[in-house]
Amino acid sequence: MNDDRKPVLEIQDLHKTYYHMGKDVSILRGVNFTVNSGDLVSIVGKSGVGKSTLLHVAGTLDKPTSGRVLYEGQDVFAMSEKELASFRNAQLGFVFQFHHLLPEFTALENVMLPALIGRIDFSLARERAESLLLEVGLKERLTHRPGELSGGEQQRVAIARSLVMEPRLIFADEPTGNLDERTSDGVHELLFRLNTERQLAFVIVTHSFALAKRMTRHVVMRDGQMFTQSEVSD
Repeated sequence: MNDDRKPVLEIQDLHKTYYHMGKDVSILRGVNFTVNSGDLVSIVGKSGVGKSTLLHVAGTLDKPTSGRVLYEGQDVFAMSEKELASFRNAQLGFVFQFHHLLPEFTALENVMLPALIGRIDFSLARERAESLLLEVGLKERLTHRPGELSGGEQQRVAIARSLVMEPRLIFADEPTGNLDERTSDGVHELLFRLNTERQLAFVIVTHSFALAKRMTRHVVMRDGQMFTQSEVSD
């Protein structure tokens, strides 16, 4: 057991409320949650219980109504908008059910994009992108555009893109929800390998309890709260 792992993400008493049709709708209700370095965490639960909202707030894509989101002890929502955007690009990786690749760009260019936005030297950005596409099994697909790739290949490009800034934490929202079982299994194995080899922390929203039980920790959400958080035995 590794006792050297430190908290990467700490969520404290998180609430999120939306105003809809003349009334407040509470989506997150006092969520407390910690992710340590190297954790592999799943969030499961029925549709509408707050899983994706939690992921978006934790990933700084949306702001909480109240509560705090800390990265290595720093309250990220105390940052300015410019600082927060820079932090998000440099420190966090995202993989979604729909890959959101730019159709006019090649696989290599799509993976390079966050690095170029982060003002990383072009040659270094290209070197990182090529290495990552090789790592995810797409050595022969560097110059292919998304429309020339299979669904599984497109998601592998999206995973490589999430890694190009060398984050310590990756958020994934139903990353294989749009893929067939065989392709999904291949993507799952890739995520597990990246977790082991790179000691990356992953937080993955999934409807698949089979996938959740393969992960080291899982959270079950119900009505905007964490219903269960436990260690999963082998």
